[in-house]
Amino acid sequence: MATIDHTPIKTNNSRVCARAWIGLTNGDVGQKFPFSWYSDKTAQVEGDFAGAGVSLRGSCKEAPDEATADDWFVINDAQGLPITKTSSGAAILLESPLWVSPIVSAGSGASINVYLNGTGA
Repeated sequence: MATIDHTPIKTNNSRVCARAWIGLTNGDVGQKFPFSWYSDKTAQVEGDFAGAGVSLRGSCKEAPDEATADDWFVINDAQGLPITKTSSGAAILLESPLWVSPIVSAGSGASINVYLNGTGA
């Protein structure tokens, strides 16, 4: 399992914050990112899933450990369903945890990109 750093996505709007985790593979977790101050949040996933699934998880703990499952919960979408994708797609985040991080499970040979966009700060 590797922790994959997030990178900023340049926007021309000071009210928008966007981050990307690129090239996640089986067992990888994304470096946590503080995202609670944005009222509207959208996630998009794409890539070669090769049987893998990616979940968007959150934590309200002050300093969650990326590798400790009990520090995290799977964030729900606007319909109240857990955000876990096995193919490309997007979802609106229902909850607003302090920290957000993707995690990839199963599959072999996956390479998944996760993008997170927040507006309304």
